[in-house]
Amino acid sequence: MADPPQQQPSPPSPPQPPPPKRTRTTKKAGDPRDVPGATVHALAHTFMGKSPASHIFGNINYNKTYVRGTVIERFNSKKPAAKNAQWSLRVTFYPPSHPDGKEYEILRQHCKHGEIPAGTNPQDNNIYPSLSLDVSDPVIRGSTTYVPNAMGTADNSSTAAGGAGSNTDASNVSGNSGETNVSGTNNNGDGGGSGGVATQGNAATGDGTPITETSTVSDAVPPPPAAAGSGPAPQQQQQQQQRRRRTGAPTKHNLLTHPLKAKLRNGTEVPVLSLNPPYKDEGTKWVDANATTVGTGNDGVNAKPLQTQWYHKTSFNEKVCKENEKFSEMSRLQSFLHMMPPAQLQTMLDLTNTRLREKSQPEMTKQELIKFLGVCLLMTRFDMPGRKRDFWGGDGATYSKHVPAPDLNSTGMKRHRFEHKWGALRFSFQPETRPEGMSDAAHRWMLVDDFAEAFNKYRADTFNPSGSICVDESIVRWFGFGGKFVNKGLPHYVEMERKPEDGCEIQDAACVDSGIMIQLKLVKGKEEDDRLESKKPDAAQRRCRNHGTNVVLDLTKPWSNTGREVIGDSAFASVMTAREVKRDGNHFIGCVKTATKNFPAEHLEQAVFAQRGDRVALCHVDEATRCTDMISWAWLDRNRRKFIATAHGLEEGKPIFRERWRQVDDDPNAPPTQVCIQIPQPLAIERYYEGAGAVDVSNKVRQNELMLDRRLKTDKWDYRVNFGILGIIFTDSWYLYQQTVAEPDECPNEFFSKLADEMIDNTEGVRPSRARVVSPAEMDMDDEPVVVLRQTIRKRSGKGSNNADGSTKAGTGRCAGKGCNHQTSFVCGACTHATDSAQKQHWYCRPGKGCTAWEDHKNCMHSDALA
Repeated sequence: MADPPQQQPSPPSPPQPPPPKRTRTTKKAGDPRDVPGATVHALAHTFMGKSPASHIFGNINYNKTYVRGTVIERFNSKKPAAKNAQWSLRVTFYPPSHPDGKEYEILRQHCKHGEIPAGTNPQDNNIYPSLSLDVSDPVIRGSTTYVPNAMGTADNSSTAAGGAGSNTDASNVSGNSGETNVSGTNNNGDGGGSGGVATQGNAATGDGTPITETSTVSDAVPPPPAAAGSGPAPQQQQQQQQRRRRTGAPTKHNLLTHPLKAKLRNGTEVPVLSLNPPYKDEGTKWVDANATTVGTGNDGVNAKPLQTQWYHKTSFNEKVCKENEKFSEMSRLQSFLHMMPPAQLQTMLDLTNTRLREKSQPEMTKQELIKFLGVCLLMTRFDMPGRKRDFWGGDGATYSKHVPAPDLNSTGMKRHRFEHKWGALRFSFQPETRPEGMSDAAHRWMLVDDFAEAFNKYRADTFNPSGSICVDESIVRWFGFGGKFVNKGLPHYVEMERKPEDGCEIQDAACVDSGIMIQLKLVKGKEEDDRLESKKPDAAQRRCRNHGTNVVLDLTKPWSNTGREVIGDSAFASVMTAREVKRDGNHFIGCVKTATKNFPAEHLEQAVFAQRGDRVALCHVDEATRCTDMISWAWLDRNRRKFIATAHGLEEGKPIFRERWRQVDDDPNAPPTQVCIQIPQPLAIERYYEGAGAVDVSNKVRQNELMLDRRLKTDKWDYRVNFGILGIIFTDSWYLYQQTVAEPDECPNEFFSKLADEMIDNTEGVRPSRARVVSPAEMDMDDEPVVVLRQTIRKRSGKGSNNADGSTKAGTGRCAGKGCNHQTSFVCGACTHATDSAQKQHWYCRPGKGCTAWEDHKNCMHSDALA
């Protein structure tokens, strides 16, 4: 068998010539854009910047709007280290904010010669592609795949094989025939179809039949079958899924081709400018807000919220406020006791005493509990590193060697006694063992639930807020254990970039005029919140509302149907919140950012503003009452802001005046000039900014002045959250004292220091003694013994028995009270011999020290003498 012929190697290929060297092509001379006085136009953001352009033209059109300009000169903007020239133009552009023109510098390639072609800017055509017709598939939105069709133009969406139809908001070419759609159209033509033309909002099938509200795309020509043995192409399969989804979905309504009208109460019909969502039967219809649609009077959106004076009601139905002169000389301790729920003090006392008995420690009285809280407050007045025990003895470390360490022995509470109370302190009841069926997170939350509930109940029963209520959130600082990853520490840990602190979030409501917190709600996480929501009687109705709406209704529930105005930021503001709050008998004003369902955000973004204070408004007409019930605003200040309101109508508010330094003179060495900027604003927006910061100001006082979260160190999360709520009460006490007492003129730091002194020296719960404390020198030796608490005549002996002035210190002994082991130098004047110090001394603590032994001794042994 012959061997196969050997394969000859192929000859080597000749060497390829090197690729031509790329050279920079210079701009041809005589460019018409370089001529001074030439008319050019450019996109606004290329010379103004994104932020100013979006303020004027909105977030949708800032990079789509051209502005006309006149060339001043051409110059070389090459940087010193660059090799090649970079030509730029100095142009006077005429944006709406500067109708007389303003000089800008722009790269030459960003300018186009000539006037702006008609219909180029979206504002000229009155086209709102994102408002009435937005059927872009979310799966392929933002795709950067460009497939040329038969005409050679690009389609900016993923297309199927054979030049299938597009689904975009820009001008597209669809189908193999190459017929085009107008700007802002959508076309569902299939490959091989004729690519029918569709206007904005009217999709068309492959044969050009427009899709109306009653027709579907089921009659569209199917795509050509794939080759045998091979499945459909991925793009073709994706488009088939899109077609099936759109077949069952309602067709979106186009207001330009099929306008809608809303009927007012007087029978007038006005055109609908915005429909969101863009379905005829489901969308919220918004019309132009003017004197005809909004009307006059005090009903609907023109309603005036309640105007009332805030006050705190005591147990004797007395009003604590500025107008009541009876409380004009109220003490700081009294203001704290007005704000602190009495039931919570009793709960803390009972739970703490239970734990003290378990540790064989003396129980506390109400006076001693307030004193303990005063010592905790006093500790926050010192910025010290280390432990709490370093506050006693005067030998603790400070941040400076020239600042002496505090010595809290002068408060009358020893370090060991304070540590026993701190370890036994409880704010809420929690069973030792977790009940069956209860989650571990719910069991841990029980350590703070009772305090929050007592706070809310006490505020609802005793506090009458003003006509404006602010809803916002607070953060209690915590960096220990917590989160859903470990069943220890804080059950729900909140971390947000927009918040200065991380930890436990509390949603709260505050009275705008007084700044006092009136309701709290702990944020416990989605799972725990859903469990609690399911137990409420209106659970089914609450599931139909968004979370922000439920929070607003919960925080303002005690004052529903009172006609007050509720102010909320973008975390709570939405059309649903405005509707539900109005249905609840109050009014709502909020700043809308992300919750744009049923809100005409896209339409408001289309407005062109020239200067600060410009605004545009749309209103909603209730189809049942034919009365305007909501009004939406777009208003320009530092940036474009959007609002929703159910009160104040179109009424104009007080303008904003801001003093700013401006370089008016063009001379480089000229001094700046202080100018006053006046910004007009509607009354609804004025009321929003007057009350939107009520909770934030309270948080600032609590975090930056009180500083319980920072200086009262603890490794127990429940202590931190409970002391956070207690910090809110301390802050409310300052607000109450500041606005009730005549001319207080105290900063928060001074108030908290003096409040700590009054709490330490308090006599709450101590019955006043009928016998006063006297010295032996005041007693008449010839008289019969009287029931008094006097200082003993016995003197000390030994080392340290002399005072600084050389006198001898009085003797001491242990108090005879049951469970009290304190040293005292006072004795009962009736039971102890007045002159013979060798006789038995009956020792008792002075009133006000937390011991009731002297009162009990008087009532038991000397009741006849006191009768």
